[in-house]
Amino acid sequence: QAAPIISPVGSFNSASTVSSTQYNLVTWSLSSTWTDVSISAALVNFSTAPRSGDAYLMNQVGPGTTAANQIAFTIFTFAPSDGSNPPPYVDLFSGLTLGPATYYLVFASTDAVGGRGIAIGPGVTYSTAAGVSVGTPQITVTEAGFAPASTWGNSGLGNRLFRIEGNSVPEPATLALLGLGLVAEYQYLRQQTDR
Repeated sequence: QAAPIISPVGSFNSASTVSSTQYNLVTWSLSSTWTDVSISAALVNFSTAPRSGDAYLMNQVGPGTTAANQIAFTIFTFAPSDGSNPPPYVDLFSGLTLGPATYYLVFASTDAVGGRGIAIGPGVTYSTAAGVSVGTPQITVTEAGFAPASTWGNSGLGNRLFRIEGNSVPEPATLALLGLGLVAEYQYLRQQTDR
């Protein structure tokens, strides 16, 4: 069963616009490899009309970024707001393998109409697995033709509600110790049997 890698702690009390005139970004770093990774975010529609957006998982953002830096992409539908706290989450990616690196998740809307966004909470913190750190959330109002290539800045609005789960891959040294332990156990059992 997948283990939490990043989980928000606290509840939301506002939302940041995700539109064709303002994008949002969350970032994190991993010090080890995780498999079967799934990523979701509280992407909420506060308007009555259905709204969709784009999510990019990147290994780089900012000027000079191209599609070659894109790890995954999906089109999502904002979840209707039901007033719940925490708000509904939208599943974005699953089945990923992510190694030691810094990652960027960019949200961009496919229309300019307001009334939807990624839920945030000024008092929210994150619970993280060992070796995982979460960076400062960012926004941009300087659009680029390719959303992740925009110029980004600190949002100053609080933490976005997103979560990541996956399976930790043991480090080679841990596997070597496990192997030595199994060999020693086998030898001990064999000695006991030979007596």
